[in-house]
Amino acid sequence: MNKINPEDLKGARIYFTGFDEKSFNANLSKEEKLKKIEKILKVLLLTKNKIVFGASHLKSDLAREIISKYPDIFEKKLLLPALRNEHKGDLSKVIGKKDSLLTIFDAYVGWNLKDNTTWFKNKILEEFKTEKSILRLNLKNTSINNINQIIKILEEKEYFDRDLSENIIPKFIPNKEDLNNFINIKH
Repeated sequence: MNKINPEDLKGARIYFTGFDEKSFNANLSKEEKLKKIEKILKVLLLTKNKIVFGASHLKSDLAREIISKYPDIFEKKLLLPALRNEHKGDLSKVIGKKDSLLTIFDAYVGWNLKDNTTWFKNKILEEFKTEKSILRLNLKNTSINNINQIIKILEEKEYFDRDLSENIIPKFIPNKEDLNNFINIKH
C-alpha cells in the first residue's frame, strides 16, 4: 500500500469525521445517518480535492456501507484513510481482522501520533489563551476562571485526546457544543 505524506496532498482537503457514530444524534436511524453522510460527502466532493478520514472508522458500519455503495470514490483516491505510520499500511491492524473490503484501498495518508496530537493540543491551547480567538469568542458564557483552569490542564498534558474533549474540558464549559464545533473545524 502506498503511503502519502500529509504535506504531499495538494489542493483543498479536509479531515472527515462523519463515519464516527459519535458524530450523530443517538436517536437517528442508521438510514438517516447514511443519508446525512451522503449529503455531506456530496458537498465535500464538490469543494475538496481530497477527503481524509481516520482508518479506525473502517470499523464503522456506516463507513462500510458507503464504501460498498460508492466504491469509485475510494478507488479514485478521493477519500483516503489516515493511518498511523507504525501500522506500515496494514489497515487490518486498525480494524482487528483481515477484510476483503479493505482491498479497495491502495494508498493511505500516514501520520505520527505524537506529532499530530501535540500540534493539535498546541493549537487548542493557543486558542484558549488568546482572548479574541474564534474559540474564546464562542465561549462567551464560560467564566475566565474556567478558561484559566482549562489552560492549566492543557499545559500539563502532553497531547490532546478524546478524554480531554469529551470528559474533562466540558466540565468547565456550559455549552459543550461551543467546544465541539471548534474542535471539528480545527481538526
